[in-house]
Amino acid sequence: MIEAATGAGKSHIIAAVADTIHNISGGKHILCLAPSRELVIQNREKFSLTGNPSSVFSASVGEKSLRHPVVFGTPMTVKNKIRRFGSEFAAVIVDECHGITPTIQTIISSINECNPNLRVIGLSATPYRLGTGYIYAIDEDGNPVDRSQTHEPYFAACVYKIQAQQLIDEGILEEFSFDVMEFDRFMPALVTEAGNRKHERDVVLVLVLGILILVTWSHLIEPVKM
Repeated sequence: MIEAATGAGKSHIIAAVADTIHNISGGKHILCLAPSRELVIQNREKFSLTGNPSSVFSASVGEKSLRHPVVFGTPMTVKNKIRRFGSEFAAVIVDECHGITPTIQTIISSINECNPNLRVIGLSATPYRLGTGYIYAIDEDGNPVDRSQTHEPYFAACVYKIQAQQLIDEGILEEFSFDVMEFDRFMPALVTEAGNRKHERDVVLVLVLGILILVTWSHLIEPVKM
């Protein structure tokens, strides 16, 4: 699997990996799974930048096609028609792979029965899960993950890691900074205007929400370009 921090451009990475495997496998098919309609559409749009066509197999998107060798789909729709996915598939790419579900495992097992050489590639910004630990057995340096930090990891290894600091150093992300507001002086005026304690609570919630929105938007400079 590939650990890629938020802002690293997982959709672009998925596009590059799918296109590369398709080419080096002699034209084999690639299934790209994502947990939501929005991610399926986003990943397909980024793949279109390679100049190659692709298909969508997702009820939530409103399309169920296997016309092109690279297919973007949602797990449940694929599982319900799993017999249509056979030995022509060389790889399954799983976006947000920290959320490997029984449905996704069923899909992979079924295709693997048709193609024992099937490759599974996962991408996630958060490969550590509460309760089970890391989702891979070997880290990016080739060292086994301590048993106390992982339990029955689904992926054999993390082959590459893209950390947030690396993206900041390369100018892809901007390091977050903020000015500390003088709440002790600022809040009484708001509370007086609001008129009661309930409004004070509401004002605080609005301020916190505003800060979170600013954090999200100021964190990204631009998407990764291929």
